Amino acid sequence: MIVLLSLFVNGGRAKVELAVAHGKRGFGGRWALRERQDDHEAARAVFACRRLGD
Repeated sequence: MIVLLSLFVNGGRAKVELAVAHGKRGFGGRWALRERQDDHEAARAVFACRRLGD
């Protein structure tokens, strides 16, 4: 997959910065979801702890 990073227009010319990327593997999505959920739970715990401490 080709990803556009930036686009510059100077006069009548355009300068394009591109990158080559690849998606996650099939099994990687489950781990990413779990990590995101863990981060969310930790943030909620910190918020609750601060709220109860005040």
